[in-house]
Amino acid sequence: MSKPLKYHQPNLGQGIVPAIFLTKESVKLANELDKEIPKRIDRGMQLFLLAAAKILREAVVAKAPTIPSVGYYAEDLEVVMVEGVPATEAVALLYKSKPRKLNIELDGRKTALLFVPRERSPKWVAVLGRYQPWPSYMVPTMPTSADAQVIARQITAREDQDLRDKIMNNRRRIEFELGDAGLRNNMIKTTTTPADSVDVVDDIGYAVLRAEFGYGGPATTHWRPAMSLLASRYQDLKEAYVKFVLTGNENVFDLPTYKVVASGEVERYDDAVQDKLAPYAKGE
Repeated sequence: MSKPLKYHQPNLGQGIVPAIFLTKESVKLANELDKEIPKRIDRGMQLFLLAAAKILREAVVAKAPTIPSVGYYAEDLEVVMVEGVPATEAVALLYKSKPRKLNIELDGRKTALLFVPRERSPKWVAVLGRYQPWPSYMVPTMPTSADAQVIARQITAREDQDLRDKIMNNRRRIEFELGDAGLRNNMIKTTTTPADSVDVVDDIGYAVLRAEFGYGGPATTHWRPAMSLLASRYQDLKEAYVKFVLTGNENVFDLPTYKVVASGEVERYDDAVQDKLAPYAKGE
């Protein structure tokens, strides 16, 4: 912040240069702006990013596909302001997965499972993790929800066979490692058992990338067009930013409903979608 201006009684004496001076009111206004502008610059950046997130979200929602076992996922995308990120402003679109019950007898051959060990989980859970993804019906013993988070991925029949072959080719090694890690029922399964079920959360990031790029089926491109649209709106957002800095009026932006979350919460989310789509952020 610059040094505050002070009011001086103007000299209205005769001279060849016209008299230009600040009134008491203009000095007061200039000093107030000197204090407010840095705050507006910071807040303006937040508003810029929030408005950009709204444009992106609405464009994604307009073209997003439904995800098997999840439905129309895009409607549940939330705009969040991330606190605790050093030296920058951060806004994100987050999807919070909802737990569901997977019926392995019905859906096992089109679902692969991944395991994220909990704190102090048994050692054999880490062994499952080393050989994942697993065809859901082949897991020797399913960890409890207290021991691991179980993540479900939708797969094709060909992918199921490939994963099955991978597990069977390493069967002796896997069973030995599971037994050595303390698991009694360490024999790999080859068929489903009636009434087998497990609590899972769906790997939405994986499903979104499959849809976006056509992995394992036809593409339903929705994120890349949304990012191109956002790029075309940057000039409007820049103009709104300048207006806000000059006036302090937040209504110059079209803002979404948003939540504030800590950076630690965001770190728990998978960043695979962000990493894959980042090169298209400029509409390329």
